[in-house]
Amino acid sequence: MRNKSLKLILNFVFLGVGKIKSSKINYALPGQALTQSEFGQMIKDAEQGPFHSLKSVKEEMSKWKAKHSK
Repeated sequence: MRNKSLKLILNFVFLGVGKIKSSKINYALPGQALTQSEFGQMIKDAEQGPFHSLKSVKEEMSKWKAKHSK
């Protein structure tokens, strides 16, 4: 279970970075209701992948930190 959760979180993180193609729907806008079935489908889609290895995530984070450090 923990491994699935980690993969889900990493998938979400990389969606924001732009490494993985995402849908054009912005669920963060206020006033747009999200049904339980839509939420469930989003979770199922995220669990299907694609995923990154822990090593590749650490490398990407190191590059990002180096780029954005003072």
